Amino acid sequence: MGLKLKDRHVYNVIEKFKKRSEIGVAKYQTTLEREDLTFEDWVKHAQEEAMDFVLYLERIKSDIQDYNKSIDYFRKLEEENAQLKNRLHYETKRQAWHY
Repeated sequence: MGLKLKDRHVYNVIEKFKKRSEIGVAKYQTTLEREDLTFEDWVKHAQEEAMDFVLYLERIKSDIQDYNKSIDYFRKLEEENAQLKNRLHYETKRQAWHY
């Protein structure tokens, strides 16, 4: 391609598009230049891809929520642990003072 890009992220996306195209050609033995699909077929394919995309986003969202719940759980455990250490420290001091 020979493009001189300053943004490596743009370059990475272009490379992914190229690889995706190669995979598609190998799998379907055609390109997007094909003429055997109607406009309605293309819209249907686009809708299906968009629906898949939304499902992937929902999965990612669910994973993030689960991760955040686990982080909250461990933070709560850390707080409880700190409180127990604090109580143990003062209880040890109190017992030592009585003897």
